[in-house]
Amino acid sequence: MTRIYAFFFILLCTHSIAYAVGVGGVCDPSGSAEQQCDNNLYCNEMDECQRCPVSYPNSIQGQNNMIESCYTNCGAKPNFYHGTWLPDDSTVYYGDVCQYTNSDNISCDNSADPCIGFHLEGTGDNSRCVSNITECESGFKIYDSATSGWGECLITECESGYHLEITGRMCEQNHGNCVSDTHTCESELTCDYGEITGTFHWQENAYDYSECECTGPVNLNHGTGTKLCTWDNNSWSNCQITLETCIAGYWQGESENPTDCTQVSAGYYSAENELTRYACPAGSTSAAGSTDITACYMTGGTTQICDGDTPANCFTLPDNVGSIYYHGAQ
Repeated sequence: MTRIYAFFFILLCTHSIAYAVGVGGVCDPSGSAEQQCDNNLYCNEMDECQRCPVSYPNSIQGQNNMIESCYTNCGAKPNFYHGTWLPDDSTVYYGDVCQYTNSDNISCDNSADPCIGFHLEGTGDNSRCVSNITECESGFKIYDSATSGWGECLITECESGYHLEITGRMCEQNHGNCVSDTHTCESELTCDYGEITGTFHWQENAYDYSECECTGPVNLNHGTGTKLCTWDNNSWSNCQITLETCIAGYWQGESENPTDCTQVSAGYYSAENELTRYACPAGSTSAAGSTDITACYMTGGTTQICDGDTPANCFTLPDNVGSIYYHGAQ
């Protein structure tokens, strides 16, 4: 009985062992384990087991239905600064080592945004992944992948005495041109009646024109003067007139800051191109607007005395009267 049990045990063990197909045997890639090729083999198009191109270690049973099981995929090797080495060949036989000897195959970290990307510069062992942004004088440059070159310098900072006139924004930074903080007023403003003087300054992100002035001559109703106006960022305003001359019979008046001439009153006279008036001598007087001291006296042969406004009621003093009499009417 012992021998009979031993026979059945050996028979059961024999039927439990799965044997793979060897070289030249018929195989079925989708079949059972007994229909798959043995280690280091693959099932070719003729459904025959063939050896992998390299014998060791190659594929293993269960993964060797097709020839692709004899190969390994060589992926990128992330051991480069801001980039990865790419393999010389995308696949190699099992047992071979993926090669990364060609440094020109570097794949740099990049994106659609050049501000955070990198590009490849140099060849061979000198290949490097370089940032798409580099510094330039007072700013930075952006790499243009279309031309494989650097763009113009985008200025972001200006030296003392200059400020940034913004023309755009790149990489979260304003860039533009450096413009002087100070300019002569006449370089930008116009004034059709006089001369522009002064300078305007860049203060608190805006130009201050408070020092800009326009000064020129002005003709008044009864004289001449000079007009000075300041710029209020829109037009000339806050104009001030300085009286310079008056016509005869007028003077600067009692005002502290006169803007026109005032007619002299009776008892006074004023000459041409003067600002002052003169009082008639004691005992004499003149009519309003008198231009000469002779208007302070009655003069024989010239002074008329009238009764009312009717010319027929006027008469002229005779010549022998002289010029010493009080001039009460004319």
